Amino acid sequence: MSKNIYKALADFSSSQPARFFMPGHKGKYPEKLLNGMLDITELDFSDNLMSPEGIIFKAQKKGENFYKGECFFSSCGSTVPILAALSVFKNKKILMQRNSHISVYNGVELFSLKPDFINTENVDGLFKPVTLKDIKENLNKDTSAVILTSPDYYGRIAEVEKIYEYLKMQNVKLIVDAAHGAHFNCSNELPPFPVGDITITSLHKTLPALTSAAVAVVYDKELSQIFKNNLNKLHTTSPSYLILISAEYSLEYADSKKAVRDYDLLKAEIEKTKKESNGEFLINDDFTRIVFNAKNYAYTTEEIALYLQNQSVFCEFYDEKRIIFIATPFNSSSDFIRLSTVLSKLTKKNAADSEKDILEYPEIKRCVPYNEAIVLKWEEIDLNKSANRISAANVGIYPPSVPVLVAGEKISPNHIKYLIASRAKTFGITNGKIKVLKNER
Repeated sequence: MSKNIYKALADFSSSQPARFFMPGHKGKYPEKLLNGMLDITELDFSDNLMSPEGIIFKAQKKGENFYKGECFFSSCGSTVPILAALSVFKNKKILMQRNSHISVYNGVELFSLKPDFINTENVDGLFKPVTLKDIKENLNKDTSAVILTSPDYYGRIAEVEKIYEYLKMQNVKLIVDAAHGAHFNCSNELPPFPVGDITITSLHKTLPALTSAAVAVVYDKELSQIFKNNLNKLHTTSPSYLILISAEYSLEYADSKKAVRDYDLLKAEIEKTKKESNGEFLINDDFTRIVFNAKNYAYTTEEIALYLQNQSVFCEFYDEKRIIFIATPFNSSSDFIRLSTVLSKLTKKNAADSEKDILEYPEIKRCVPYNEAIVLKWEEIDLNKSANRISAANVGIYPPSVPVLVAGEKISPNHIKYLIASRAKTFGITNGKIKVLKNER
């Protein structure tokens, strides 16, 4: 008999794994805050997320103290606030990164936005963070808003401060997808929290909040009312009070002296782990995002990840060349000892070893404008027979939910290999089939 969801997760938890994946509480969330007796609906005393005036209003104020902007809770993750922010610019032209999260692409379609794309240079499989120079080179006179991701999945930040100041002078609004940066104001050793006209962050990714706890921070008061109205239209009318409790709890922690001390200790723990593992790591901006470079090892990243799992050490994600570990103050010292011990035992390749079959990130070639590609007639065909056809959908890998193929781009043999290698982790492919534009165009 197959396990149900509870049994599968209970068995996993009982194995006491080292959790280097989200959420940030690492399984040490206070049990008293998970009490089923706290799972209620809107009552006379419990306030209303759609129009808070009581306990939820006060909880959101704690977010304002920490992030220094007007805060709106979400129990639907960052996706719904991102959609709400994009809805403000319905039918208008925006500038977005080609490697934006899929929620941004979904917002483009839902609100009939007209996107231009920033294609930053791809170096060794990673797109460079956006710079002010990239904005100046791609901004059009009719652009209403720019949406950027900072930090990215690998802990690197864009030049948000410079970009925001420039866009103010151009009368262009800035939305920042800072889903992975909720913890940034916890330590002076971390980058400052990225400020745009609207910044969205996922509390659960790096702070001790339950999955789907998120907050939108509005810094432009002119956008506050329309954003709030649109957020209420998109958000569930039955928000989870357990998630709202966790949002407040995580912000209380983040804005405490204890968090400052904890992040100092965490930095030292991570530096020690890297040294003792004798590994190679990506240089990034967020020290809590440990990115192990497997390029010079005798194993694929998948083989290393499986080896780690067999030692009850679980990473967040791996691509063709790197393995990501998300660390927070809620990881124990034993977690780091286990991680460094396992990594230190890996064998580096030598001259006699055969080269690993590493797939390079597919080349991007746009053939049809995006807004045309998503409305033209399409058909579904087998992925392995789709070479040289034009994609009619956004197709990628989850996590990190960034398209490898965007609608209107040409499918190459390398795309097919890349997606097949990812197997069950893909989105935009159903039963081995992919949507392509009909050739009658």
